[in-house]
Amino acid sequence: MTLSTNVYLLSEANVHEVFHRCRRLLGCQPHHAFTDSQEREYQNGESFAKPGGYWTLENEPGQGLPAWLLVHYRPEGVPLRTPEAAAQHDEDCEPGCDGAYHQTACWIDIDFDTSYGYHDEHGGCGELHARLVAQLGAWLDARGIRWSWKNEFTGDTHGGSDKYGRLAELCNCGAESVRRSASVNPAHLPLPSGIELTEDDPLDLAPPPGRENDAGHQRGAG
Repeated sequence: MTLSTNVYLLSEANVHEVFHRCRRLLGCQPHHAFTDSQEREYQNGESFAKPGGYWTLENEPGQGLPAWLLVHYRPEGVPLRTPEAAAQHDEDCEPGCDGAYHQTACWIDIDFDTSYGYHDEHGGCGELHARLVAQLGAWLDARGIRWSWKNEFTGDTHGGSDKYGRLAELCNCGAESVRRSASVNPAHLPLPSGIELTEDDPLDLAPPPGRENDAGHQRGAG
C-alpha cells in the first residue's frame, strides 16, 4: 500500500524544470535513472503509443529514493486536462455524479508515491509528502505558477489561501490535522533526512541512506 499525493499545476510551466526540481527535493543524483514516455495501449498482446495520449516523466522505481516521482504532461503549449475534459464523466462515476471528484483540470500533474511503511526522524509518509509539497509549492509560488494539491486520505483538492495549512492533514495520516493545522506551517518543515537544499544546488545531492521506499507499481495520471 502506498500514499499518492498529486500536485496540479494550474498555469503553464516548463515540465523539465519542474521535473528536475522535484528530483532535487528527493535527493536524486545524476545516476538516478528516469524515463520519458507516452501513454500506451495494449491490444492482442502488443503495446503501442496511444494516439493523443499524455506523456510521463518518471524516476524508475526501486532506486532507494523516499518517493516514486511521476510527472504527467502533454507537449509544450497543450494542457494535460482542459476544463472540458475534466468535466466529462467516465466509467468510474457513480449514478448522479456531480463531478466533485473528477480529475483536476491542469497543465501538469505531479505524483509523489511512497510506501505506507516509510519512516524517518520527522515522521511517516504523510509528513514526508507535506514537506515535499510545501517546498515545491514555495518554488512554484516564486515563479508565479498557480497550483493545487490533492489529499488522497480525504479525496479533497486544496488550491486556496489555506493550501499550505491543509498539508497538516497529511501528518500522522490525518489523525492530528485539526491540532496541527493551527500551529504548523509545513512550508517551514525540514526536507527529508539527509537533504539540505539551496536554490543553486546541482543535481548531485546525496540520496537518503538505507531506504527502499519508492513504490513499484504503475499509476496513470491522477
